Amino acid sequence: MPVRRCRSIYIKYKVKIIETRLLSSDMRINEMVDEFKFSDESHLNRVFKKYKGMSPSSFRKNELAKFLV
Repeated sequence: MPVRRCRSIYIKYKVKIIETRLLSSDMRINEMVDEFKFSDESHLNRVFKKYKGMSPSSFRKNELAKFLV
């Protein structure tokens, strides 16, 4: 398997775990930066937005709002 493909799978896996954390905890985005070894918050935001189409904070807000309706 090419290295790029492995890296892509790994990043998608990290994004999925971040998604779970956003919905199941009150963990702050900057704490996730440290836990998932991103260089800074903007790096995490760029990667998450690439795969989910929105920032982590927007994702959390939108998904949690669905439960309140």
